[in-house]
Amino acid sequence: MSYPSYWRNFKGVVEKNTFRASTLIASDGHPLTIYEAGDIDRDAVVIVSPVASPFLVMARIAESLARRFRVISWEVRGSTFLDEDCDSCCLSLERHAQDLQEILASRQVGRVHYVTWCGGAWIAYWALMCRNVPGSSVFSIAPNCLSEGEEKTPFDEFIMPLLRRAVQADPPTLESIYKILQGGTDNRACKSKEEKDLYEITDLRIESPRAIRQLAKLFFDFVALPASYGCESLGGRMTTELFDTMCGRLPVVLVHARDDQYVNYSCSLAAVARNPRTKLILYPEGVGGHFIPFLDYRAICSDIENLIDSTTRITSLEQVGQEAVEPPPSICAPAVG
Repeated sequence: MSYPSYWRNFKGVVEKNTFRASTLIASDGHPLTIYEAGDIDRDAVVIVSPVASPFLVMARIAESLARRFRVISWEVRGSTFLDEDCDSCCLSLERHAQDLQEILASRQVGRVHYVTWCGGAWIAYWALMCRNVPGSSVFSIAPNCLSEGEEKTPFDEFIMPLLRRAVQADPPTLESIYKILQGGTDNRACKSKEEKDLYEITDLRIESPRAIRQLAKLFFDFVALPASYGCESLGGRMTTELFDTMCGRLPVVLVHARDDQYVNYSCSLAAVARNPRTKLILYPEGVGGHFIPFLDYRAICSDIENLIDSTTRITSLEQVGQEAVEPPPSICAPAVG
């Protein structure tokens, strides 16, 4: 099994030998690159990336968690940095959730915990609630669309309108959009090696005007909910109802940075206000913003392990007939303004 070619440019980001890479042919014939690490007899942690992000952004979390857990992840189909042509590929939320279901079905797993970032949350949420995949807890980093579209960030106000234009843009318009977006991703201001690594990885997805169109297609295929769920865009009332129902069934922890410029943390505040048993950990400004899973992965991994340990303890108490208790505030603090 060969890794996607983009890995060759980032040898210092993560230890490649940590992961066992393989290929799974999905039910529609599309090849999926699967990564596994850690002891296969331990609880499984499934890491779900956003639709437009390479696994490598989450690889530091995966590498760290593999010390204690069996880690499973994959390259979400359709992203512009992968060695594939997805012009005719199905990129809907339902298809991504089905990929997750088929990945789990191809592995023998016991308890399963989910770690998601940004829009990757909805792949896990949809798979849990609409495809009945197994799940013991959900840990979501900067999940979007939890407040019915009320949150506004520079991404919402600047990038999304450009992507809407790019879906059907003629070549000259596409070229102008490409130049605007390239100018907005200049990484010369990065101070640390970690920041430079991150921006080099994420810049891969807008390396050409054609990549811009594919990125736009990926976003807008993904946000259209399947017809069976009301033909509503991701972020509407039915979306929040889906999330709220999940919060009533599983332990859920949200993590957000106060200076997130892609998904405003008010999105998560609204979610926990509707779901008092759901916990929110707010990170201060200056630790990574939207990219805390890469830039502050050690703290993130500590919070993930605390959630899994607390849910494992509660399950053990229930099995022997004792009363289950809430995790103490020191593990997952409720949201504060």
